[in-house]
Amino acid sequence: MTAKPAVIIVPAAFSLPAHYALVTSRLSDLGYEAHVAALASARETPIEPTPGMQDDAAVVRNLMEKVADEGKEIILDMHSYGGIAGTEACEGLSKAEREAAGKTGGIIRLLYIAATVAPIGNTTRIDWTQGLWLHLNDPQVVVDFFFNDIPAEVAATLAGGVAAQALRVQFDPQTYAAYEKIPSSYLLTKLDRVVPPEYQQNFIRTLEEASGAPCDVHAYDVGHCVHVTKPEYEVEVLTTSIMADEAEIQDFPSLFSLKGKVAVITGGSRGLGLTAASAILQAGAAKVFISSRKASACEAACKALNALPNRAPGAVAISVPADSSKIEGVQALVDAVKKHTDHVDILLANAGATWGEAFDTHPDSAIAKVFDLNVRAVFNTIRLFAPLLEKRGSVEDPSRVIITASVAGLGVGTLGKQGTYGYSASKAAAIHLGRNLALELGPRHVTVNSIAPGFFPTKMAAGLLEMSGGADAIGKSNPMGRLGRPEDIAGAVVYLCSRGGSHVNGAALEIDGGALWQKGELMAPGSAKL
Repeated sequence: MTAKPAVIIVPAAFSLPAHYALVTSRLSDLGYEAHVAALASARETPIEPTPGMQDDAAVVRNLMEKVADEGKEIILDMHSYGGIAGTEACEGLSKAEREAAGKTGGIIRLLYIAATVAPIGNTTRIDWTQGLWLHLNDPQVVVDFFFNDIPAEVAATLAGGVAAQALRVQFDPQTYAAYEKIPSSYLLTKLDRVVPPEYQQNFIRTLEEASGAPCDVHAYDVGHCVHVTKPEYEVEVLTTSIMADEAEIQDFPSLFSLKGKVAVITGGSRGLGLTAASAILQAGAAKVFISSRKASACEAACKALNALPNRAPGAVAISVPADSSKIEGVQALVDAVKKHTDHVDILLANAGATWGEAFDTHPDSAIAKVFDLNVRAVFNTIRLFAPLLEKRGSVEDPSRVIITASVAGLGVGTLGKQGTYGYSASKAAAIHLGRNLALELGPRHVTVNSIAPGFFPTKMAAGLLEMSGGADAIGKSNPMGRLGRPEDIAGAVVYLCSRGGSHVNGAALEIDGGALWQKGELMAPGSAKL
């Protein structure tokens, strides 16, 4: 949560919004927006036709929709009978349900205060009846039952002004159980004579059994009308629950899990692509497709991946060789993947090439080859896989595209006798392509990010490392005192592909130990900067 949530109070039976002034004023002083629903069934003067529970639920629902449509999160605070009407009003209004519908705002927590919790199909019944309306005409009943936790003389001054209550609410059954989906808290009033503590314990059990999770219970030595006799208790529970929601991270153990995901990795038979494949598979993916031009290399990579001891049961790496430098090759790759799956969750566009030669003799064919594979093929791969990526992507769990770029695309590349002019320019283009596609595909529930590795001891980097003074020298010159390691790539890839990275879109993540930004020479004296 960024802004404070709004609190919407659903009154008890016989109660008017004015009865909650001590709570709303305290919440206002703390910076919370608070609303009290004016229930149709509780009013100073009875009306016909007699309002029922569904009429009360409609009042609460309309109020919540108005607040949620302003983009605000909601704590629904329900007193006594209000637990029935408030719960009934919640269908489709939880934050999760609204986000799934492309909306903002919504209910993040239910707070039941000495409240009735009814399973679907149940009703609530009491015996103080007078025609179609319930009346509390005897002030002593109010004193003895509602305000038993304060001195009698003080209670007597509060006994007037109780609303009439429509009898019909007792006969309207519960039809929606919001507590099955929305986290709940319960304020248990230990001195309550209207809803005795043992009844409240039963309601708490109903919440826990229906939700499958422990209820957040707060018990106080207070009577039924805590909002009047001890409003500070209610405010304390509200603020404590809000802070707990702010501190809680939903299902943290699975935050970086890729359980059940399907991934396609081009250029995945060696180097950083193979490292990424290993990470994705060990993070729980069900299928990882390995593609490169050479079938033998793909098969060797899959053999190594399928021998990993940390794979999930049944997880498999599948060889799908293809030449992704050509549009026909990319289409063949898509067709091959479709034989095994109807969707793709993760696409790592990792295939790439480089060429080092002096500026004056740098051939046109080299520039063409590098741009074809590093930019054109990346675009074609993402474009042709887009339908499969869109198949399962959602607001909560978008599909992911990762482009393997380079820090050479963010700074000055290698110059001189082994100048990689096309490589650095192509990686800059790939990063910018990724940012454009992030905006294009984001609304389709697909994120697009780039990783920009620095020096890693891969086959592609071997020649440049040797030319620049060797791996040891380059490692020591890095701010972190070393070259990149497989775990550095693995962590970045898993993060971007996991729920933990689901709101990262259009980023270029540098994985170079800070070398891009260090002052002075990155390489040996006289050599070019990366």
